[in-house]
Amino acid sequence: MMKRLTALVLKSYLGPFLLTFFIALFVLVMQFLWKHVDDLAGKGLEWSIILELLFYASATLVPLALPLAILLSSIMTIGTMGEHLELVAARSNGISLLRLLRPLMVFVVGVSIGAFLFSNYAMPVANFKFKSLFAAIRSTRPAMDITEGVFYSGLTGVTLYVGQKSKNGQEIYDVMVYDHSQHGIGDARLTMAKKGTIQFTTDERYLILDLKDGIRYDGADFFTKQHGTHRFYREAFSRQQVWIDMSAFQIDTENNRDYLKNSYAMMNVFQLNKVYEDIHKDFAEQSRGLGHRELDRFLFAPPGEVSFDLEAREVPLLEEKPEPEPATINENGLERMAQTRPKAISIDLKEQSLSRHLAKEEAQEVFRQAEQHIQALHRGFNQQQSSWDMTQKNLASNRVEWHRKFTLSFACLVLFFIGAPLGAIIRKGGLGLPLILCILIFITYHIISTSAEKSVKSLNMDAVWGMWLSSLILFPFGLFLTLRISTDNKWFSLETYQNLWYKWRQKRK
Repeated sequence: MMKRLTALVLKSYLGPFLLTFFIALFVLVMQFLWKHVDDLAGKGLEWSIILELLFYASATLVPLALPLAILLSSIMTIGTMGEHLELVAARSNGISLLRLLRPLMVFVVGVSIGAFLFSNYAMPVANFKFKSLFAAIRSTRPAMDITEGVFYSGLTGVTLYVGQKSKNGQEIYDVMVYDHSQHGIGDARLTMAKKGTIQFTTDERYLILDLKDGIRYDGADFFTKQHGTHRFYREAFSRQQVWIDMSAFQIDTENNRDYLKNSYAMMNVFQLNKVYEDIHKDFAEQSRGLGHRELDRFLFAPPGEVSFDLEAREVPLLEEKPEPEPATINENGLERMAQTRPKAISIDLKEQSLSRHLAKEEAQEVFRQAEQHIQALHRGFNQQQSSWDMTQKNLASNRVEWHRKFTLSFACLVLFFIGAPLGAIIRKGGLGLPLILCILIFITYHIISTSAEKSVKSLNMDAVWGMWLSSLILFPFGLFLTLRISTDNKWFSLETYQNLWYKWRQKRK
């Protein structure tokens, strides 16, 4: 009995789950196409390239489509069972709702584990393939579209004019080819032909114009005057070939991969941990080195200069230049135990004036050196602060991607424990009320997660709280709904609060 019921529940759930997943994925892919249609249109892309791009784009959109599908299919399936009184029949036979949902729980747990594996191993590859291919497409020039009677300047270093084309587009007539390969000489090189053909090399790297019955004009030397005279050439030919480089029209994904290799979205958990430790270690070493340099430059001036004690506001004046002594630094690198110092006379600036011990020019020089030291120290700290901010944002982006591998799985579980009890409460199936509730819940989840992620990357929130905030907010709601349907306690019943509200309004009257 239970095996048959388990199979029936799984069968009724798998259909809506797959349907809603692919519908959500299709809608998200169409949104991607609508957003980037200008980058794809007019470039003569083959269908294989477009399908490859859409395949990788759909893989990157799984983290949005999967939780949405679980939420909507849970509401639809359990709502349909409630609408057809199947839940009432199960309870009358001593089967609780949680026991009825047990096979679905096992299935969703399996989906969550699969979501983590997909996010950790498949998503980095899909992100890398998608971004490299999309970057190559965006950098590709529009497809060559030669129109009759119009000068076409989309080729590299060449402007082409065709008076007439054949129906197949290969034979051309009344051809003019302007060569702009040498900048600064204008249209000094011109080739005119009565007819010709257009063909490509086997690797499509070059466009070959096979021209017949024409004249070639070359006046480059007329402008440069390299040979002492203004030369002009005119050459008649019966057949001539012009090779035009078409590399700018080709999609080169290999050269677009170098700057994408260090993106955190293209790494798994272990790679993210390794990069995080390396960045943290390098930053700590740079901070210690900067601290040493600033202390050496500011607190310990070399012999012949004046050093300042900011705590006591005293200015030591030099008397003689001593022999250097060895310097040692403690573990933190923040204090120097022994340092080469010139013998000095300390002046307390609170009690005495600097002008009483120094001439006016010397006092001005002391103040100038002090101002330079302070400005240098200020610039050093500003640079260190900028470096610290960039490093912290880099580390925050690393932690965002690390937590994203796990939040997808947990979100699937949370949304299931919201959708299934909600479907049992509303007892409505189909795409009406379940779809409205699903959209409201998922938009809330998405807004919270997106806003928190931006706060983490701007260093306004810790990565742990930011990436788990949406799930932690919705988890109590799902727990409440699960307890609501699994117990007959009146405090988990909506009618209880409706009665309390009605009694309170009666008392007010």
